Amino acid sequence: MKKLFYIAMALFAAVGINTSCGVESEDSNVFVSIATVVDGTSSIPYYVVFDDGKEAYVTNTNEWSPSFSETKTELRYVLAYEVVNETSSIFDMEIKIVEITPINTQSSLIFASGEDYTSETGWQTYTSGASVSTCFFSPARDYITLVVLFYGSYSYTSVPKMYLVRSNDIENSPYKDLYTADDGYYYLELYHNDSDYAGTQQLSTYLSCKIPGVEAIKAQYNGLKILAINHSTNRPEVYTFNFTTEELQ
Repeated sequence: MKKLFYIAMALFAAVGINTSCGVESEDSNVFVSIATVVDGTSSIPYYVVFDDGKEAYVTNTNEWSPSFSETKTELRYVLAYEVVNETSSIFDMEIKIVEITPINTQSSLIFASGEDYTSETGWQTYTSGASVSTCFFSPARDYITLVVLFYGSYSYTSVPKMYLVRSNDIENSPYKDLYTADDGYYYLELYHNDSDYAGTQQLSTYLSCKIPGVEAIKAQYNGLKILAINHSTNRPEVYTFNFTTEELQ
């Protein structure tokens, strides 16, 4: 949790979006956690689902509105919050959000083949570096979440353009030489385009991708192999995360 706290604070410094209140001191009763914010109803505009499955009613929904759309009815954030009540009639608790940082949230895994790789705007044009530092499951809402390192500019305040892709056409993939057939791993490709925020500062960010039935992947595979261009060497690299370790429990 302490590691998550410092990563989250670094993200707040890089791309923070404040509500009316901020985290004032280390002594305040403020918790920091990754969570999913889910679109609600007219009476409950949205609610929060933490990665351990606990759900929270938000007492100050009038102070901040998530950027939901027709295709995105849930979004991932790093939340700084206070616990208002540890019980609730409908939810597990009631919280007040004091600060948020948006996480790049894919509503579904992208499957690529053919022209997805070979067209003028195909994935092979996404050549910016993005090194995977950490990977973990968020089974409460079927997410895989990455901590990614990249070079960029602190002046950029939007979510970095990163995408997780599952290849259905390995022969046309720019990472084809990194695949090992039948090795028992679930392969994903990570693509990054920094054309709007290229810079020399090393930054970190989260990327969450919703994969329905994500727990089934753990039952069928030894782990994940994420293929990406290392941001320091600018060379393709395999980032391996085994399910037998604590990293992906």
